[in-house]
Amino acid sequence: MKSFSIFNPARFLRCYRFLLALMAVICVAVPAQAQTEACSDDIQVHRNIVFLGFPCPQSSSVSIIPTHDGIAKLIEAVELLYTQSPQSAQIIEVLKENGPVLIVYDPAYPPEGTSLTSTQIAFFLPTFVENIDKNATGKQFPMFVGRDGIKWPLNELAAVIVHELMGHGKQHLEDRLDTMRPLDMECEAWLLEDVVYQDLKMDKLSREMVEYRQQLEHIHCSDFIRYMRKWKPEEAKLWDQPNLQVAKLLKIFDGYIEKQRQQGIIQGAQEAQARQLADAIKQAARKNDPDDLYAIGVMHLLAVGKDSDPTEAAKWFAKAAKQGHSEAQLQLATLLAEGAGVEQNLPLARKLYAKAAKAGEAEALYALGVMFETGNGVEKDLGRAAAFFKQARPGYDLRSFAIFGYLYRAGIGFAKDPQKAYDLYLQSARMGDAWSQFIIGEMHDRGEGVQENPTKALRWWWKAAQAGLPHAQNNVGDHALNGRGTKKDPKRAFDMFTQAAKQDLPTAQVNLARLYRKGIGTEKNDKAAAHWLRKAAGHGIADSQYELARMLEQGIGVEKDLSAALDWYKKAAAQGHKKAVRKLKILEG
Repeated sequence: MKSFSIFNPARFLRCYRFLLALMAVICVAVPAQAQTEACSDDIQVHRNIVFLGFPCPQSSSVSIIPTHDGIAKLIEAVELLYTQSPQSAQIIEVLKENGPVLIVYDPAYPPEGTSLTSTQIAFFLPTFVENIDKNATGKQFPMFVGRDGIKWPLNELAAVIVHELMGHGKQHLEDRLDTMRPLDMECEAWLLEDVVYQDLKMDKLSREMVEYRQQLEHIHCSDFIRYMRKWKPEEAKLWDQPNLQVAKLLKIFDGYIEKQRQQGIIQGAQEAQARQLADAIKQAARKNDPDDLYAIGVMHLLAVGKDSDPTEAAKWFAKAAKQGHSEAQLQLATLLAEGAGVEQNLPLARKLYAKAAKAGEAEALYALGVMFETGNGVEKDLGRAAAFFKQARPGYDLRSFAIFGYLYRAGIGFAKDPQKAYDLYLQSARMGDAWSQFIIGEMHDRGEGVQENPTKALRWWWKAAQAGLPHAQNNVGDHALNGRGTKKDPKRAFDMFTQAAKQDLPTAQVNLARLYRKGIGTEKNDKAAAHWLRKAAGHGIADSQYELARMLEQGIGVEKDLSAALDWYKKAAAQGHKKAVRKLKILEG
């Protein structure tokens, strides 16, 4: 059995930045034409757990399980836990009560050619959501499964999920990730795996189970076992049983951790981390390498070995930024723009963003766009803002913002939060994603997550309409027709409804038929009205089926056809259309 562990952000910070940025670059790396449906990104919700699937790599020298198949298997593994391992399901339910639970399948992980200390079959990454939602609050419980882990047998994959969520997820919930040694975190998580193996009645004499037991006793829980033999010799006999009594062992484990605290072992481990940071600082001071300087700034920002210290981080970013390190320029600019750890300085932030932008940092381009759009620290210039957003777009996967925006807006997997949904959709809307522009317009129109403003709604819908989105075209037409957020303009309404109707949007076809029937924004034309009513009726719109039936019955705009009229009345009546029901009673006696 292969090993897997909790992801250590300090240890793999530099080499693993690729994974943290996957949501931002995967679309650029994989042309849409090359993606099959089975390998495109996927999002599903099962038992209020969000399952995210990243696209398959464009090419690979190893076999890859397609994204959709991987998500299906993960859902099956979770269902196995809920039906056969009630203890596991109970802990997952506790996590869900305290924050969103995400299970991510990444068929591109680990990146080929990337050298990691050990193969990560799966890992727990509590900061993942924060990489998308910078204002994430509360707890999140995201775990990742790579291309190797997804190939494991279903029961072992279920145990992997338990390891990450019951083990490290529960540690995160109880704020113990920063107060335990990595070895002890793994011991606890590996012990919890045994609960699943027992529930699923795994053969303890199989090769996989023998390997699991060997790693458990000789590596991950070796210190715990030594503690038991010295301080709890009677309880040490618990290790001699084929099926471990996990509940009893975990109670003893709590005493083991408390003993460590009393002896200063945990404090010593934390102090060792601090010494590692100090050593890194000394080495960087000697070499003055910008990558090292930047990395130390990130360590201070990520609270490695100490509390997060943006002030100290800014000092190290400044040193690296002076040497032209674009990522340091970006990070320092962000701190200066927000006044985090340093005094707010928007002019200097703009200069640093500009330098990072020249080096191709997409986030810097986006930040400059926001500054010019809002007039924050610069003179407001929507044209320049749009240019910066356009330049930034290739550096982002806009779907990531839309996905999380959708989850927050609908309250699926996440607590419903219209403000967060708006903020996330806004990022992709600014960079030209038509569907996000449509949603932003809808939220402005409804006052959802933002103050109600139909005029702003129209501005966003117009952007999406120009990109050809029929839903936006229809909404622009509706507001122009009714004078909401703008002056009444029947001609513009007619033009917008026509564009959307030609793209086969049923609501636009209904609206266009009505304008033709009444001669609003165009000349009265019953024949054209009947044409568009027939289109909408074919989509199952009951009102259109009824109106088309009336025109057929009376010969308005079409040849009179009582048989066809009767058919459409029946279709409308079958959907509960009251007028159609009454009409049928009359026609059928």
